[in-house]
Amino acid sequence: MLSLLLLSSLAASPHSLAMPGVNSVGMAAGSATLLTEIFAQEMTKRGLKLLASRDIEAVLGLERHRQLLNCAEERSCLAELAGALGVEGIVVGDLGKVGTDFAVNLKVINAADGATLALFNARTGSETQLPDVLTRAAGELSDQLAARGWVVVGHEKVPLRLWAIIPAVVGIAGVAVGVPLQVQAQTQWANLRAAPTLEAAVSARDTGKSQELIGNVALGVGLAGLVTAVVLLVIPEPRTVNATAWVSPTGSGVGLTGVFP
Repeated sequence: MLSLLLLSSLAASPHSLAMPGVNSVGMAAGSATLLTEIFAQEMTKRGLKLLASRDIEAVLGLERHRQLLNCAEERSCLAELAGALGVEGIVVGDLGKVGTDFAVNLKVINAADGATLALFNARTGSETQLPDVLTRAAGELSDQLAARGWVVVGHEKVPLRLWAIIPAVVGIAGVAVGVPLQVQAQTQWANLRAAPTLEAAVSARDTGKSQELIGNVALGVGLAGLVTAVVLLVIPEPRTVNATAWVSPTGSGVGLTGVFP
């Protein structure tokens, strides 16, 4: 299943959108531009190619961009934008202050027929929260586009518990390698005590030390992998998570950081 998802992601080219600008109300133009760039980056992370206002200006020029911005939702402008930029959809909307709140209204329009493909509306009490709202907007809009049949590259989210397979396999392999090496190392120590010559004793000692070191490393990796797998299986699905396992000749460990419900 993972292989199929990976192959489909590699084979699919990202759908393209253009965001000529948003209608900003009660906000500095620079702030609105920065927020739209943040939104564009979040959409790109989700596998959708989105051209923000700076990209459009580079292609069409500043003056033509301004002309099209004033009629972004009209069919003739949609067709011209789509043709000039090679995009399939246009993102339009409003961003600004309404009373004491800040509102975000975004809409994805089909460049071919002007039909609405996705909608997002939200309010927040602080301007500093707008980047988080736009991150959520990117997620919800990409979900809606995926539901309409758009292939959103990387849209499929692999459940955290499924990732437990990887450290579990590493853990089993580490234990499977480490235990026999430890047994062989103990055998070499027995050979050392029973060695008939000094040369045989030195050889048994060196071999035993190497096997013990490698066995300890393998066991450390194995135990860290198994612990990581168990943790991934039992914890609730987080919003973000980073799992790290480490090992050295002097010790090993496992770390897990994230934001959980």
